[in-house]
Amino acid sequence: SELNAGIIKALTELTGRIETENPGKITIEAYNYDDGEGSFSRKRLSLNRAVAVRSWLLGKGCKSFGIKIINTEDVSLRNNILVSL
Repeated sequence: SELNAGIIKALTELTGRIETENPGKITIEAYNYDDGEGSFSRKRLSLNRAVAVRSWLLGKGCKSFGIKIINTEDVSLRNNILVSL
């Protein structure tokens, strides 16, 4: 999954916070919604997006052991990624 310009801009801002705050852990939550139709492909898409974000953060020098990906379901946040420090 490729990252668009808006996501890269948000991640660049986040990287600045990471450098300033130096958190021990970064959590990437891949949200999806299981309505019974195509749920597997949506879960895979959400997870692929989260992995792309993780790869981008690793490329900017974040430590791999401090990044955790969680694949979860939430109707209100379906098919979105949330990164928290």
